[in-house]
Amino acid sequence: EPAPDQPSAADDAVEERLLSLNLDERREVQRRLTALGYRTYGTDGTFGRNTRRALAAWQADEGLRASGYLTADQFRSLMQ
Repeated sequence: EPAPDQPSAADDAVEERLLSLNLDERREVQRRLTALGYRTYGTDGTFGRNTRRALAAWQADEGLRASGYLTADQFRSLMQ
């Protein structure tokens, strides 16, 4: 259980919603994850179970909390 002032996976989900990525941005996230070797099983712009798993694996490999939800900082990092 994280301390109350520590961000959690639920916070990541909220932050991803606030990012309001459009369809093209979501597809680009999927393309970049796939290019890095994380299988999203498609680039339809929908963050379903496979994309969430790919995101979580990428986050874990980057030493981040593996929530499966994309934060603004992570989005910027992935787009570089």
